[in-house]
Amino acid sequence: MKHIKAFIFAAVVLLLFVTANPVVLAGSAVTSPNIEQQVLLVIGDLSQENYGTELTDLVYKQLQGQIPGLVLAESVDTANLEQADLQTLAVQKNVKQILFVEILPTKSDFKDIICYKQLRSQATLKIRLYDRDNQKYLMREIVTGTDQNTTWIPYTGVGKKVTVQKAVQNASVIVGDKVNQLRSAPKE
Repeated sequence: MKHIKAFIFAAVVLLLFVTANPVVLAGSAVTSPNIEQQVLLVIGDLSQENYGTELTDLVYKQLQGQIPGLVLAESVDTANLEQADLQTLAVQKNVKQILFVEILPTKSDFKDIICYKQLRSQATLKIRLYDRDNQKYLMREIVTGTDQNTTWIPYTGVGKKVTVQKAVQNASVIVGDKVNQLRSAPKE
């Protein structure tokens, strides 16, 4: 009986240790952010698509998985930001870099192939990476992503939403790769 009580006690202590450890680690990471790793993400949707916030959410989720230390900017008016305001924004949000991603208008075209209809969409993302220490843009690029879908002609009422989303996701993957490559490059 004594051995059973000791075993149960050890199991409970082990269970408490295993479940409490990630909470403590996550709490300590939140209270002591490493400013060298944080990037403020500002997303603007100029795509003229009526998908609500789906495209911006898709870009954020994709980049969050790729870029460590990414923080989404809440209520930042991207249209009125000048380069002089970026330094103030970086200090205010306590980040080292600001990544601007603008979803430009998408292009889609249809092609009929015998009894199929092929839909091809192209998404264009304009990216700018501002560095607080250098007080200038480290990167300004335009990245495109494409996707195509072939369906039977009677089922073409589905629309272009799926291919547009996949094209935006493909472009976001390229953006994440380019930003990570630039951030991991040796400093001069």
